[in-house]
Amino acid sequence: MSAFTINTTFEGNLVDDVILRETSDGTAVANLRVAVTSRTRLNNGEFKETTQYQSVVLWGSMATNADATLSKGSRVVISGDLKNRKYDDSDGVTHYVTEVHASMIGVSLRWHVVAGIEKASEALASA
Repeated sequence: MSAFTINTTFEGNLVDDVILRETSDGTAVANLRVAVTSRTRLNNGEFKETTQYQSVVLWGSMATNADATLSKGSRVVISGDLKNRKYDDSDGVTHYVTEVHASMIGVSLRWHVVAGIEKASEALASA
């Protein structure tokens, strides 16, 4: 049986603030949820939006950097591998979870407004 990974890249908004914690050996790990909304045009010309929620895991410095810079509502781009796991809760019920273990996360600039952009442009032009 050969092992394979499924890599995905998506853009969305953080549903909550980043949850940062440490493993027993001191490695930083962050969990976050991202709302990913897609739009499709219906036959009548109207648009229908569908939102899916992705669970994301960040490790090491990427986890601490995300905690320091991102907050609820931040628009991000994430790339990583899909991982499946299962666990048993305290009642003995088995739960299955699919998460994205991120290899990259960054702020999306697609609709981002940068304050003071005119001043920066003027300063560059006069230099």
